[in-house]
Formats: sequence, structure tokens, C-alpha cells
Amino acid sequence: MAAAPSPLVFAFLFPVPTPSYTPHSFPGELLWIPQSLDYSSRDKGECVPAVLLLCPNARYLVLYLHSNGEDLGLSYYFASGLRALLEVHVLIVEYPGYGIYGGRRPSEESLSAVADLSFRFVTDVLGIPSSDIILMGRSLGAALATQLARRHPETHGLILLAPFLSLVEAFRQFVGQDLATMFVDAIFCNDSLMKGMQVPMLIVHGQADTLVSCEQGRKLFDLCDSKQKLFVSPADLGHNADMLSDPEFLVRPILSLFALPDYSFEEIRVPPEAFDKTLCPLYHGLVELTRHDGPLRKLDGDDEDPSCDVALDTPAADERELGELEEGFHRWPPKAQEPFENGLPGLNELDIDSGISRFLDESMADLRLPDEWDG
Repeated sequence: MAAAPSPLVFAFLFPVPTPSYTPHSFPGELLWIPQSLDYSSRDKGECVPAVLLLCPNARYLVLYLHSNGEDLGLSYYFASGLRALLEVHVLIVEYPGYGIYGGRRPSEESLSAVADLSFRFVTDVLGIPSSDIILMGRSLGAALATQLARRHPETHGLILLAPFLSLVEAFRQFVGQDLATMFVDAIFCNDSLMKGMQVPMLIVHGQADTLVSCEQGRKLFDLCDSKQKLFVSPADLGHNADMLSDPEFLVRPILSLFALPDYSFEEIRVPPEAFDKTLCPLYHGLVELTRHDGPLRKLDGDDEDPSCDVALDTPAADERELGELEEGFHRWPPKAQEPFENGLPGLNELDIDSGISRFLDESMADLRLPDEWDG
């Protein structure tokens, strides 16, 4: 792996959104994956949050790796649509530093490790053969999906949504070759991984994408050696568009290329321990840190109201205290499922779109760019 990106590139590459979910979100679907995959000897501080959406009698599982401007909560509705329309299981995994997963800082190495862990969770814990896994990634997630496909050529397929050739190429589109190579290391190099790729592959990259040119997706497609591949480039599809809004964007190409749906009558067994909320790093980070400090009060509560006092004597109190801390600290709960006028939630803040203005306006200010680059 390459060295960690500079602070400038880090701000551009990982525009982490405000967490959109809590350990209490998505009951029966939000689970935790221990690094060892062994729930009998798990390290509670190292478990990775994930959402598993099961579909009755489905054969295939889509492992979805979200973009770097999303978290599990913002990806949930897209994943639910995939399950309903394709009749597949869907697993979304969280990245370090995102959502309720603290752990290490996001980097190519830490994100790749999480992607690899999620793949092993599907095969070793859920018992789904790798030949029944479809890898799907969006933008930065497409790079992680490509890495997995390279390591596991036996997978059923690879689906890339708005991918870039490499991080350098993603930068070059906006700041030119010289500045791109000055600030960006050779990381997330999809172009080199794609050479010799044999996995059946679908790339969807809209012509209206002004953030990552669809030509980058086309070049990746040309580099792939698979005999079963398809490139879809809708004229009106932008980088942040809802790809489920029109079946011609994504759903129909998937159904035609991968012969979905297909069925299996073997039941998937998920260890009950996987849903234990005490595995959540946030749970221990908030509750255990203050266990011996005496009763706590809600952060936005009335100090004179004794009902705000919480004793930390019992597991039930731990659960109640965690919920109150979440409510006071994060100032939400997430909204219920509702129609969205401008596509899926969070897509207006996706990866490069939200990072590029910060990179140019703040990080590049000292370089005194020419006037024609302003804005």
C-alpha cells in the first residue's frame, strides 16, 4: 500500500458525512463483524458495523461498498431497492471513521481491510460461496470492489458505478496533471488492477457526470479482459443521480448480464451474537468512559429535572444511557423512510463533489491559482 495521503488530499478524499444512524437503527439488520470472525472470542473494540438485508430464498448476495460521501444510513435505501428489485441479499459494510465506526482513520489500507473482512464474513460466517457473491461499489467504493474482484476472480460479477481510473486521474480532471501528481500518491489505481480482469463486469457511468468523466469508466471497461462485460452510459445520468430512478440505468443491465433473479432454498444462518449492541465501538466509547463518574444527565436536559439522571448499574441502564447520549450528542434521530425529491439521501454530498470545493477554496488558497480557476 502507498503512504497515507496528505491532509489536503485526505480532506478531499474522505468528506465524512455527519452520522446518519445510531446503534439502535435498523433493528434485526444492523450487525457487527469482529476482526477474528469469531463471536466467542471477539474484541469488542474492533468490530465493524454492517447492515445485512436478507431476501427470502435468494441465491446471490450483493456486497455493496458505498461511496466516500455516504455511510450505512445514507446507503440503506439504495440497498433496500436493490434487494427488492433484484431479489438478492445485500450486505453494506461501514468504513473506519464513518458512521458509528471509530477505529482507524480512513485510508486505502484500512478500507481495503474492511472490504476483505466483509467478504470473509459472507463466505466463512454466512456460508455463501464466493461464486454467489456480486461485488458492487460506487465511486471510491468501486475501487474497493475492484480490489476484491482481483483477489477473488471466482465471484459471480463486478458492478462499478461512476468509477475513476485512479485517484491521480480524479484530481487531474480539476487541477491539471502537474498539481495532481504533486499532491496525490499512487493509490486507488483501478486502471492497473483492471488489466487482465476476467470477472463478468458491468460499469454504469453517466455522460452528465461532471465530477468523474465517463471517459474514465469507458477506459476501465476497455482495459477489462472479461468476455462477459457491459458498459452503460446514460446521457442524462450525473455523478450524484439516483441510479434506481430509471430501470434502464442499473436494474435492467444487471438483470440481463447476470441472469437474476435466481433462488436457493438453503437458509442463511446469522449468529445471534452478531446483533449484540455491546459490540458497537460507540457503545463502549460512550458508556464505559463515564461508568465511574456517577449519574449522568442528558446533554440537552434540565439539570433540575431528576428524571434526566441515569444510574449506570445495570445493562438496561447502559442501553438507556447510550440512547440518551446519542440523542444529546448527535441531535437527530434519523428520519423515517420518505420519498426524496432529489434522489437518495446524501447524494448531494457525494465524494468528489463535496471535496473538490474544499480542496480548491481552502487547501489551494496559498498557491495563488490563476484567476480563471476561481470558483
